[in-house]
Amino acid sequence: MLDVRPSHLAGLFLLLAAALTFPGCITRLIAVSVPSVVTVDEPFTLAVDGVVAGIGGGCAALIVEVPATFEFVNASYVAPSARRRLYHDRTIAARFRPDSGCRVLALADSVPYGPGGEERVRVFVTLRPTATGTFTLKFAGGTLQSDGEERTWITHTPADITDFRKIDVVGFTATLTVAEPERNGTTAIAFTGGRDFLALPDSGIFAFTLREDFAIEFWTCTTARDAVLFSTRTDDILGAFPLEIAVDEYGAPVVRSCDGDTLFQTVSSVFFADGTWHHIAVSYTASARLFELYLDAKFLGSLTVSPRTVGVPHAAPLFGCRPSKRKFYAGTVDEVRFWTAARTQEEIVFYRNTALSGYEQNLAALYGFERTSNGVVPSSAAVEGYDAVAYNKPKLVPSTAPLRVELISFSVLLDGTTVSMNWESFDESKVKAFHLEKRTEEGKYATLAVFPGGETGQNHRSYHAEDTWSEKTIVYYRLKKINTDGSVILSDEVPVGAEQILDFNLGDCQPNPFSQATEIPYTLSEPTTVTLRVYDLVGREVADLISERQKPGSYSVRFEASGLPPGPYFYKLRTAAGAQTKKMYLVR
Repeated sequence: MLDVRPSHLAGLFLLLAAALTFPGCITRLIAVSVPSVVTVDEPFTLAVDGVVAGIGGGCAALIVEVPATFEFVNASYVAPSARRRLYHDRTIAARFRPDSGCRVLALADSVPYGPGGEERVRVFVTLRPTATGTFTLKFAGGTLQSDGEERTWITHTPADITDFRKIDVVGFTATLTVAEPERNGTTAIAFTGGRDFLALPDSGIFAFTLREDFAIEFWTCTTARDAVLFSTRTDDILGAFPLEIAVDEYGAPVVRSCDGDTLFQTVSSVFFADGTWHHIAVSYTASARLFELYLDAKFLGSLTVSPRTVGVPHAAPLFGCRPSKRKFYAGTVDEVRFWTAARTQEEIVFYRNTALSGYEQNLAALYGFERTSNGVVPSSAAVEGYDAVAYNKPKLVPSTAPLRVELISFSVLLDGTTVSMNWESFDESKVKAFHLEKRTEEGKYATLAVFPGGETGQNHRSYHAEDTWSEKTIVYYRLKKINTDGSVILSDEVPVGAEQILDFNLGDCQPNPFSQATEIPYTLSEPTTVTLRVYDLVGREVADLISERQKPGSYSVRFEASGLPPGPYFYKLRTAAGAQTKKMYLVR
């Protein structure tokens, strides 16, 4: 029998079936991991965890109905006792009747295991979708039995079903969305796995003595397993080294460190080598000798190293392989960041989707791969001296990482009746124009002025504009950045005139960003009726915090965000004199 446990992950669900050489044995599904959205014409990989049981060995089989527009690339499995490829068994597949426009894949090969025991198996299947849309996939599983001469396929899930057109039981169908790539207007570096890598300077932040706090963040897209992303390892055996970030043979991220006697490493079964973009962050706290690993801003595990690891010698760090030139990485990488301080989970959540300017506090090195010259990859951070060198010509490709390319700053100051607006940009090679926009409290934004972009050869460019403020009005300004690929980035809106005409002052909530609750401060200069409400990004009210008449003074209201999804929210204070709105960010 097959014990089916649907995965908590959205997307495609498959069953792992054991085709055994004798009757009476079982196979059990444990978990399925697959991205819910993939990119057309780009391979993606799904992983299925299961158990095969028996004496001596058998055959692992994966049976799934896929759309005819999905090309099969390869399949394999990894288990404690073996790693092998899986092959399409047309004899098994022919026992199933697919829906119109679909076909059945039966991927199978032998699995050796010990006498009378169970063997944990993770199966990987790589497919390439060739058409966009949302597709239905169906699956079934069972066992392959043999009497020595004839093989018999017995379907258990659903029982005795060989016609996919009749499979409509909940848990036996799933959907997968195939979308066009969304380019963010930046460039990423693509490692081929063929001896190309990035060499970093062995000084400053890259002298990993483990005596100081630091953190590393980057985005990556890969289907590689048993490969190294970043390493200071001096050899491939048990030499001491401070840090290595890798993909293990099960497709999970792992952090390693060694004191010369013991290899320390994080343990996680989370599969991420699925061919879609993921964010990895590693934060180190020297006082506790503690590494923390985050995947997509979710905590995966920690690693405490021994005191002997502090100060161990290491090789000059490489990105894309070990210094021994082994375990080369195949995958795309974007927005690599090195910090001189440990990073909290809230900081990782808040900044991970934003392309940084290079001027952020504690940011020592930033590689966005926008510009290279003779193999030199410059760091875009304000700190100088950390340029990297690319060896064996890794490719630069248009990035599809989910990064927002933001403005460095946008400030608005009121002096008398003159409104002064200033902003900065960093690398305008992909900027078409800046639109300065203005609105009243109840009105829509209108363009005040247009500033052409596209300046090249300058790392830093400043802009200035002025407007006239009419007394007894509150107006809002914002900056719209239009990129050459058509994407649009908006700055936060900035109010002008609120303090001059309002009988209150709305402060900045603390903390911001926040994960559970935040305090919203405000002061009243006159007795007045006050309403304080919270809205989501599309303007729906999610909380009514205050609605009463209050005396002059200072106030603080606690906003509890339990039950709300993460993202930006707005809090708005209104009195008879007017209203003011500010933004806050909820992270998990």
